Amino acid sequence: MEARILIVEDEALIALHLEQIVSDAGHRVVGIAFDPAEAAALAAKHRPDFAFVDMRLRHGGSGLDVARHLRDMYGMSSILVSGNLDVRSAEAAASLMPVAMIGKPFMPSTILGAIDLAVRRLDGSTRRRSGLFGA
Repeated sequence: MEARILIVEDEALIALHLEQIVSDAGHRVVGIAFDPAEAAALAAKHRPDFAFVDMRLRHGGSGLDVARHLRDMYGMSSILVSGNLDVRSAEAAASLMPVAMIGKPFMPSTILGAIDLAVRRLDGSTRRRSGLFGA
């Protein structure tokens, strides 16, 4: 299955790296958002299957709020990414039931594993509600 994926990441190089990994795996990036407003607009326009969301966006933007909006408005799952993944941030994200939480820096294989989990969730072929991946 080719998944349609939104990337919400305020670091351009990281966003482009994610886009390359996603594209090389045969999936389609519907857009890259650098802030919550852009994420909401791209989600409304393209209705992606799921999103990679940085947990802490610049200028005080909350990736958790973005992930919550995507879930509540579109039933969309998120894969959360953070340079500061710790117990407190994982606990804050748990209520969103993310597909995965990935620490930065990440390996492409970690991203691919998270995409696989998200696609399985979309296909209904797994009952696993979330995963936790480290850097």
